[in-house]
Amino acid sequence: ALFQKPVKVLGDPDFIGTAANPTAFATVGPNWVDGRELNAPTGVAVDTSVSPPILYIADSGNNRVLAYRYATQLTAGAPADIIIGQVDRVSNQAQNPANGGRQTGLNNPTGLAVDKNGNLYVADTGNNRILRFPQPFSAANASEFPDFVIGQQTLSTSTANLNGLGASTLSISKSGGGRTGLAFDLLGHLWVADTGNNRALRFPAGELAAGTKFAPADMVIGQAAFDTNVAGTSRTVLSTLRAPNGITVSSAGILYITDQFSRVLVFPAQATGATATAMLGTDPSTPVDASSLSLPTGVAAAAGVVYVADSSDNRVLAFTSPQTSSTASAVIGQSTFTDIKVNLGAGDASASSLHTPDDLAASADELFVADTGNNRVLVFGVTKTGPGSSATRVVGQLDFPFTGVNLVDAKGFSFANAFPAGAVIDSSSTPAHLYVPDTFNNRILGYSDFTHLKNGQPADIVIGQPDFSRSIINFPYGDTSKPNSVGLYQPTSLAVDSAGNLYVTDTGNDRVLRFPAPFASGKTAREAADLVLGQSSFISSITDATATTLGTPVS
Repeated sequence: ALFQKPVKVLGDPDFIGTAANPTAFATVGPNWVDGRELNAPTGVAVDTSVSPPILYIADSGNNRVLAYRYATQLTAGAPADIIIGQVDRVSNQAQNPANGGRQTGLNNPTGLAVDKNGNLYVADTGNNRILRFPQPFSAANASEFPDFVIGQQTLSTSTANLNGLGASTLSISKSGGGRTGLAFDLLGHLWVADTGNNRALRFPAGELAAGTKFAPADMVIGQAAFDTNVAGTSRTVLSTLRAPNGITVSSAGILYITDQFSRVLVFPAQATGATATAMLGTDPSTPVDASSLSLPTGVAAAAGVVYVADSSDNRVLAFTSPQTSSTASAVIGQSTFTDIKVNLGAGDASASSLHTPDDLAASADELFVADTGNNRVLVFGVTKTGPGSSATRVVGQLDFPFTGVNLVDAKGFSFANAFPAGAVIDSSSTPAHLYVPDTFNNRILGYSDFTHLKNGQPADIVIGQPDFSRSIINFPYGDTSKPNSVGLYQPTSLAVDSAGNLYVTDTGNDRVLRFPAPFASGKTAREAADLVLGQSSFISSITDATATTLGTPVS
């Protein structure tokens, strides 16, 4: 019959919604989502108004903020204590109030900041607004609802520069430039990197305390007035900005702003239209060294040291004298100042490697790094001699080597509409086996008993990875140019012959692999192929649509 309802689901704990609770399990993945994982985190903040401090992470890809008590985030893989921006721990869809979404939900949150009273401010980037959540860990506030909005007149709109560019408006959505940094100064003023308007705004403490509707900023940096938003045209001009996205204020009152000229501007004194007195970051065309930056994003200041997330160079630089010297004193994420490799050139991540770090936060003795490309937050110890080179713990992954989007395990999948992924049943065995091409986790999941599958059931075997927690391209290399007999790169369609051998269209490597009867081997992971079609060997990936080779096969 047409329009039959499915009877089983894999990849989620249950079907999306029920009659009693239509929003239940409103997750679009990828992989497993239950409140302990991260998807491209781009913001991190520490609430030092309490001891021990509270950790907040902008889980941008899941459209939420995760909040951890200090003791909770000491254990890798621990679930967050509070979820902000979603109705439960498994929902992760973007909420836009202008399109019927929850008015108090989040849409690509990025920058975070906490005021001296423990109130959390969230740059709800996709909705062109900043929301304040009053003391989320207070039982009276229950963390669910914001009590104040900046950039919009009410919670029901999300328009960039609502009613026209001015002192009360923001343009911070993705189309405006990316992530938005937030920071408080010692007087309680909120500084905002208004990315799409090529400026930084200061919202005075008095307006915040009063909860002024459509609160106006009282100071603008990067523009001469509140009614202009022209992007800077030269990196040597220190009075203009181009898509700023990182901002912080040191304990000495010095303002630091990163922008898309691959630099950090230093403002010891702040006033509308002020000119920076110093700049960190040499011309991007120069060789990589201790003075260069490539698309820096987050910036943090603590104990006289300024830390910069040098995003495109996969590192964090520490500057001990940023007003007088543009040379970094220490590097995190690389072995030397001239290295820029993702995860130090390895397939796995580690406690000392980074992949596109986006934001930073510092407490008295720790530095928190939003390691965006590895879908995690790393915590480094900090002493008087500088930051440690290896992280002491990880949040968002079960261990340091893992990098997958959300929690990569035996239960979840990572698909995409542009890649046809066809599951296959092996009827040559009793019970019948099921194989699913988990395309963007670069693996195949196998289920031994298709007949008795249960909703959300974990797979029994994995092909293409050494375990259920990894999703490395062409494992163990993490390199698209290094195919081999055990790794995969975006597998799609599958087929099984009468002997139970599994054939895999390894699309990213332009080949088809045969894995001999995977369940017969007794292995649970890293089965090796015994035949390759479309290439001359397992280590070849030449694309050539001739009679003996395959050109990007997908089916």
